[in-house]
Amino acid sequence: MIAWPIFVEQTLRILIGTVDTFMVSHVSDGAVAALGVANQFVVLALICFNFIGIGASVVITHHVGAGDVKGAQKIVTTAISVNTWIGLIVSVVAYLFAAPLLRLMQLPPDLMQYAEPFLVLMGGSLFMEAMNGAIGASLRAHGYTKDAMVVTLIQNVLNIAGNCVLLFGLFGAPRMGVTGVALSSVFSRVVASIALWILLERRLKLRLHARDLIALQLDRIKRILHIGLPAAGEHMSYWIWYMVITSFAARLGEESLAEMTYTQQVQRLVILFSIALGLGTEILIGRMIGAGEFEAAYREVMKSLRTGLIIATGAIVAVAVFAP
Repeated sequence: MIAWPIFVEQTLRILIGTVDTFMVSHVSDGAVAALGVANQFVVLALICFNFIGIGASVVITHHVGAGDVKGAQKIVTTAISVNTWIGLIVSVVAYLFAAPLLRLMQLPPDLMQYAEPFLVLMGGSLFMEAMNGAIGASLRAHGYTKDAMVVTLIQNVLNIAGNCVLLFGLFGAPRMGVTGVALSSVFSRVVASIALWILLERRLKLRLHARDLIALQLDRIKRILHIGLPAAGEHMSYWIWYMVITSFAARLGEESLAEMTYTQQVQRLVILFSIALGLGTEILIGRMIGAGEFEAAYREVMKSLRTGLIIATGAIVAVAVFAP
Protein backbone atom coordinates (compact mmCIF):
# COMPACT_ATOMS: atom_id res chain seq x y z
CA MET A 1 0.00 0.00 0.00
CA ILE A 2 2.91 2.35 0.69
CA ALA A 3 5.20 1.16 -2.10
CA TRP A 4 2.92 1.23 -5.16
CA PRO A 5 2.47 5.04 -5.28
CA ILE A 6 6.25 5.36 -4.77
CA PHE A 7 6.78 2.96 -7.68
CA VAL A 8 4.51 5.02 -9.94
CA GLU A 9 6.17 8.25 -8.79
CA GLN A 10 9.71 6.96 -9.39
CA THR A 11 8.64 5.55 -12.77
CA LEU A 12 7.26 8.93 -13.79
CA ARG A 13 10.35 10.71 -12.47
CA ILE A 14 12.62 8.49 -14.57
CA LEU A 15 10.29 8.86 -17.55
CA ILE A 16 11.05 12.59 -17.62
CA GLY A 17 14.61 11.77 -18.73
CA THR A 18 13.46 8.88 -20.92
CA VAL A 19 10.90 11.01 -22.76
CA ASP A 20 13.47 13.78 -23.25
CA THR A 21 15.88 11.22 -24.75
CA PHE A 22 13.21 9.72 -27.02
CA MET A 23 12.10 13.11 -28.34
CA VAL A 24 15.64 14.43 -28.84
CA SER A 25 16.41 11.27 -30.84
CA HIS A 26 14.26 12.86 -33.57
CA VAL A 27 16.88 15.61 -33.81
CA SER A 28 19.97 13.38 -34.09
CA ASP A 29 21.96 10.71 -32.24
CA GLY A 30 24.55 13.41 -31.59
CA ALA A 31 21.95 15.45 -29.71
CA VAL A 32 21.07 12.36 -27.66
CA ALA A 33 24.74 11.85 -26.82
CA ALA A 34 25.07 15.50 -25.72
CA LEU A 35 21.91 15.26 -23.62
CA GLY A 36 23.19 12.08 -21.99
CA VAL A 37 26.47 13.68 -20.90
CA ALA A 38 24.82 16.87 -19.62
CA ASN A 39 22.32 14.79 -17.66
CA GLN A 40 25.17 13.03 -15.84
CA PHE A 41 25.78 16.22 -13.85
CA VAL A 42 22.07 16.73 -13.20
CA VAL A 43 21.74 13.21 -11.77
CA LEU A 44 24.92 13.67 -9.70
CA ALA A 45 23.37 16.79 -8.18
CA LEU A 46 20.14 14.90 -7.40
CA ILE A 47 22.18 12.25 -5.57
CA CYS A 48 23.83 15.02 -3.52
CA PHE A 49 20.38 16.27 -2.55
CA ASN A 50 19.51 12.73 -1.44
CA PHE A 51 22.08 12.98 1.36
CA ILE A 52 19.50 15.13 3.12
CA GLY A 53 16.34 13.59 1.60
CA ILE A 54 17.06 9.98 2.61
CA GLY A 55 18.39 10.87 6.06
CA ALA A 56 15.49 13.20 6.81
CA SER A 57 12.93 10.61 5.66
CA VAL A 58 14.26 8.02 8.12
CA VAL A 59 14.57 10.44 11.05
CA ILE A 60 11.05 11.77 10.40
CA THR A 61 9.58 8.25 10.50
CA HIS A 62 11.27 7.69 13.88
CA HIS A 63 9.49 10.76 15.26
CA VAL A 64 6.18 9.81 13.65
CA GLY A 65 6.43 6.26 15.02
CA ALA A 66 7.06 7.67 18.50
CA GLY A 67 4.10 10.08 18.16
CA ASP A 68 6.36 13.15 18.24
CA VAL A 69 4.68 15.46 15.68
CA LYS A 70 6.61 18.59 16.67
CA GLY A 71 9.94 16.75 16.42
CA ALA A 72 9.02 15.52 12.93
CA GLN A 73 8.14 19.06 11.82
CA LYS A 74 11.49 20.37 13.02
CA ILE A 75 13.32 17.76 10.93
CA VAL A 76 11.19 18.65 7.89
CA THR A 77 12.08 22.34 8.28
CA THR A 78 15.79 21.56 8.63
CA ALA A 79 15.80 19.22 5.62
CA ILE A 80 14.14 21.75 3.30
CA SER A 81 16.38 24.59 4.50
CA VAL A 82 19.66 22.67 4.12
CA ASN A 83 18.71 21.26 0.72
CA THR A 84 17.74 24.74 -0.51
CA TRP A 85 21.21 26.07 0.32
CA ILE A 86 22.94 23.06 -1.26
CA GLY A 87 20.72 23.45 -4.33
CA LEU A 88 21.54 27.15 -4.69
CA ILE A 89 25.30 26.42 -4.58
CA VAL A 90 24.99 23.62 -7.15
CA SER A 91 22.82 25.79 -9.42
CA VAL A 92 25.39 28.60 -9.43
CA VAL A 93 28.22 26.16 -10.23
CA ALA A 94 26.26 24.51 -13.07
CA TYR A 95 25.22 27.88 -14.53
CA LEU A 96 28.71 29.44 -14.46
CA PHE A 97 30.86 26.40 -15.27
CA ALA A 98 28.72 24.37 -17.69
CA ALA A 99 31.29 24.45 -20.51
CA PRO A 100 34.35 23.43 -18.38
CA LEU A 101 32.36 20.59 -16.79
CA LEU A 102 31.34 19.23 -20.18
CA ARG A 103 34.92 19.44 -21.46
CA LEU A 104 35.99 17.52 -18.34
CA MET A 105 33.71 14.71 -19.55
CA GLN A 106 35.58 14.64 -22.90
CA LEU A 107 32.49 15.77 -24.81
CA PRO A 108 33.34 16.24 -28.53
CA PRO A 109 33.42 19.99 -29.43
CA ASP A 110 30.75 19.63 -32.12
CA LEU A 111 28.24 18.44 -29.47
CA MET A 112 28.75 21.43 -27.17
CA GLN A 113 26.05 23.37 -29.06
CA TYR A 114 23.48 20.89 -27.70
CA ALA A 115 24.87 20.13 -24.24
CA GLU A 116 25.91 23.57 -22.94
CA PRO A 117 22.54 25.39 -23.11
CA PHE A 118 20.83 22.27 -21.74
CA LEU A 119 23.14 22.11 -18.71
CA VAL A 120 22.95 25.88 -18.11
CA LEU A 121 19.13 25.76 -17.96
CA MET A 122 18.69 22.42 -16.19
CA GLY A 123 21.62 22.95 -13.84
CA GLY A 124 20.75 26.56 -13.09
CA SER A 125 17.31 25.55 -11.81
CA LEU A 126 18.47 22.60 -9.69
CA PHE A 127 17.76 24.48 -6.45
CA MET A 128 14.05 23.85 -7.10
CA GLU A 129 14.73 20.13 -7.50
CA ALA A 130 16.59 20.23 -4.17
CA MET A 131 13.56 21.74 -2.43
CA ASN A 132 11.21 19.32 -4.23
CA GLY A 133 13.28 16.35 -3.10
CA ALA A 134 13.19 17.37 0.55
CA ILE A 135 9.45 18.15 0.52
CA GLY A 136 8.64 14.92 -1.35
CA ALA A 137 10.67 12.85 1.13
CA SER A 138 8.88 14.57 4.04
CA LEU A 139 5.44 13.86 2.56
CA ARG A 140 6.33 10.20 1.93
CA ALA A 141 7.67 9.80 5.47
CA HIS A 142 4.30 10.98 6.79
CA GLY A 143 2.51 8.43 4.58
CA TYR A 144 1.37 10.84 1.83
CA THR A 145 2.94 8.82 -0.96
CA LYS A 146 0.05 9.39 -3.38
CA ASP A 147 0.48 13.18 -3.21
CA ALA A 148 4.08 12.99 -4.42
CA MET A 149 2.91 10.60 -7.16
CA VAL A 150 0.23 12.98 -8.44
CA VAL A 151 2.65 15.93 -8.52
CA THR A 152 5.15 13.90 -10.55
CA LEU A 153 2.37 12.84 -12.93
CA ILE A 154 1.44 16.50 -13.55
CA GLN A 155 5.13 17.33 -14.04
CA ASN A 156 5.42 14.57 -16.66
CA VAL A 157 2.36 15.72 -18.60
CA LEU A 158 3.62 19.32 -18.69
CA ASN A 159 7.11 18.17 -19.71
CA ILE A 160 5.83 16.04 -22.60
CA ALA A 161 3.47 18.78 -23.81
CA GLY A 162 6.21 21.40 -23.61
CA ASN A 163 8.66 19.13 -25.45
CA CYS A 164 6.19 18.63 -28.30
CA VAL A 165 5.56 22.38 -28.64
CA LEU A 166 9.16 23.63 -28.38
CA LEU A 167 10.98 20.73 -30.04
CA PHE A 168 8.70 20.33 -33.06
CA GLY A 169 7.40 23.92 -33.28
CA LEU A 170 3.72 23.16 -32.76
CA PHE A 171 1.07 25.93 -32.62
CA GLY A 172 3.44 28.38 -34.27
CA ALA A 173 6.12 28.10 -31.56
CA PRO A 174 9.79 28.29 -32.66
CA ARG A 175 11.72 25.02 -33.12
CA MET A 176 14.20 25.23 -30.26
CA GLY A 177 15.68 21.73 -30.33
CA VAL A 178 17.48 20.56 -27.17
CA THR A 179 17.17 24.04 -25.62
CA GLY A 180 13.39 23.75 -25.95
CA VAL A 181 13.48 20.42 -24.11
CA ALA A 182 15.43 22.05 -21.27
CA LEU A 183 12.99 24.98 -21.07
CA SER A 184 10.06 22.57 -20.95
CA SER A 185 11.68 20.59 -18.13
CA VAL A 186 12.40 23.77 -16.14
CA PHE A 187 8.80 24.97 -16.50
CA SER A 188 7.40 21.62 -15.32
CA ARG A 189 9.87 21.74 -12.41
CA VAL A 190 8.56 25.17 -11.36
CA VAL A 191 4.95 23.93 -11.38
CA ALA A 192 5.90 20.83 -9.36
CA SER A 193 7.70 23.00 -6.82
CA ILE A 194 4.66 25.26 -6.33
CA ALA A 195 2.37 22.22 -5.93
CA LEU A 196 4.65 20.61 -3.33
CA TRP A 197 4.87 23.80 -1.25
CA ILE A 198 1.05 23.95 -1.19
CA LEU A 199 0.86 20.28 -0.13
CA LEU A 200 3.45 20.88 2.58
CA GLU A 201 1.20 23.47 4.18
CA ARG A 202 -2.05 21.54 3.72
CA ARG A 203 -0.87 18.05 4.70
CA LEU A 204 1.75 18.78 7.35
CA LYS A 205 0.32 22.14 8.52
CA LEU A 206 3.79 23.59 8.09
CA ARG A 207 4.74 26.98 6.67
CA LEU A 208 8.40 27.97 6.39
CA HIS A 209 9.60 31.54 6.88
CA ALA A 210 12.80 33.27 5.75
CA ARG A 211 14.29 32.91 9.24
CA ASP A 212 13.95 29.11 9.00
CA LEU A 213 16.38 29.11 6.08
CA ILE A 214 18.99 30.89 8.21
CA ALA A 215 18.47 29.50 11.73
CA LEU A 216 19.81 25.98 11.06
CA GLN A 217 20.20 23.59 14.01
CA LEU A 218 23.50 21.71 13.81
CA ASP A 219 22.33 18.78 15.96
CA ARG A 220 19.40 18.09 13.61
CA ILE A 221 21.67 18.27 10.56
CA LYS A 222 24.03 15.76 12.20
CA ARG A 223 21.15 13.33 12.84
CA ILE A 224 20.05 13.57 9.21
CA LEU A 225 23.57 13.16 7.78
CA HIS A 226 24.35 10.26 10.15
CA ILE A 227 21.90 8.21 8.08
CA GLY A 228 21.90 10.14 4.79
CA LEU A 229 25.65 10.19 4.09
CA PRO A 230 26.20 6.39 4.01
CA ALA A 231 22.89 5.76 2.21
CA ALA A 232 23.32 8.35 -0.56
CA GLY A 233 27.10 7.83 -0.57
CA GLU A 234 26.49 4.35 -1.96
CA HIS A 235 24.59 5.87 -4.91
CA MET A 236 27.26 8.55 -5.29
CA SER A 237 30.11 6.04 -5.67
CA TYR A 238 28.13 4.12 -8.31
CA TRP A 239 27.30 7.26 -10.30
CA ILE A 240 30.84 8.67 -10.24
CA TRP A 241 32.01 5.33 -11.64
CA TYR A 242 29.39 5.63 -14.37
CA MET A 243 30.52 9.18 -15.20
CA VAL A 244 34.11 8.00 -15.56
CA ILE A 245 32.99 5.23 -17.95
CA THR A 246 30.95 7.80 -19.89
CA SER A 247 34.04 10.00 -20.30
CA PHE A 248 35.83 6.98 -21.81
CA ALA A 249 32.95 6.41 -24.21
CA ALA A 250 32.99 10.10 -25.17
CA ARG A 251 36.50 9.68 -26.58
CA LEU A 252 35.12 7.00 -28.92
CA GLY A 253 32.71 9.44 -30.53
CA GLU A 254 29.07 10.44 -30.51
CA GLU A 255 27.79 7.02 -31.63
CA SER A 256 29.21 5.28 -28.56
CA LEU A 257 27.84 8.05 -26.33
CA ALA A 258 24.38 7.69 -27.87
CA GLU A 259 24.48 3.91 -27.33
CA MET A 260 25.28 4.40 -23.64
CA THR A 261 22.49 6.96 -23.25
CA TYR A 262 19.85 4.72 -24.84
CA THR A 263 20.96 1.72 -22.78
CA GLN A 264 20.96 3.69 -19.55
CA GLN A 265 17.30 4.62 -19.97
CA VAL A 266 16.34 0.93 -20.12
CA GLN A 267 18.71 0.03 -17.28
CA ARG A 268 17.10 2.59 -14.97
CA LEU A 269 13.67 1.04 -15.54
CA VAL A 270 14.97 -2.32 -14.26
CA ILE A 271 15.87 -1.00 -10.81
CA LEU A 272 12.58 0.86 -10.30
CA PHE A 273 10.90 -2.06 -8.55
CA SER A 274 13.69 -2.35 -6.01
CA ILE A 275 13.78 1.42 -5.40
CA ALA A 276 10.03 1.58 -4.72
CA LEU A 277 10.04 -1.47 -2.45
CA GLY A 278 13.10 -0.14 -0.62
CA LEU A 279 11.57 3.29 0.02
CA GLY A 280 8.28 1.75 1.16
CA THR A 281 10.11 -0.61 3.53
CA GLU A 282 12.21 2.31 4.80
CA ILE A 283 9.05 4.15 5.88
CA LEU A 284 7.58 1.07 7.58
CA ILE A 285 10.66 0.03 9.53
CA GLY A 286 11.39 3.66 10.49
CA ARG A 287 8.03 3.84 12.23
CA MET A 288 8.53 0.41 13.81
CA ILE A 289 11.91 1.47 15.21
CA GLY A 290 10.42 4.72 16.47
CA ALA A 291 7.79 2.65 18.31
CA GLY A 292 10.45 0.23 19.66
CA GLU A 293 9.25 -2.78 17.57
CA PHE A 294 12.73 -3.99 16.57
CA GLU A 295 11.89 -7.65 15.90
CA ALA A 296 8.96 -6.71 13.64
CA ALA A 297 11.24 -4.28 11.78
CA TYR A 298 13.81 -7.06 11.17
CA ARG A 299 11.15 -9.42 9.79
CA GLU A 300 9.84 -6.67 7.50
CA VAL A 301 13.32 -6.10 6.06
CA MET A 302 13.86 -9.81 5.32
CA LYS A 303 10.40 -10.13 3.73
CA SER A 304 11.04 -7.15 1.46
CA LEU A 305 14.50 -8.45 0.58
CA ARG A 306 13.05 -11.75 -0.67
CA THR A 307 10.32 -9.99 -2.64
CA GLY A 308 12.78 -7.49 -4.10
CA LEU A 309 15.18 -10.20 -5.27
CA ILE A 310 12.40 -12.09 -7.05
CA ILE A 311 11.01 -8.99 -8.79
CA ALA A 312 14.44 -7.63 -9.77
CA THR A 313 15.54 -11.00 -11.18
CA GLY A 314 12.36 -11.22 -13.27
CA ALA A 315 12.87 -7.68 -14.60
CA ILE A 316 16.51 -8.39 -15.50
CA VAL A 317 15.56 -11.56 -17.40
CA ALA A 318 12.79 -9.71 -19.27
CA VAL A 319 15.14 -6.91 -20.35
CA ALA A 320 17.81 -9.41 -21.44
CA VAL A 321 15.30 -11.38 -23.55
CA PHE A 322 13.67 -8.31 -25.16
CA ALA A 323 16.83 -6.16 -25.41
CA PRO A 324 16.58 -5.54 -29.19
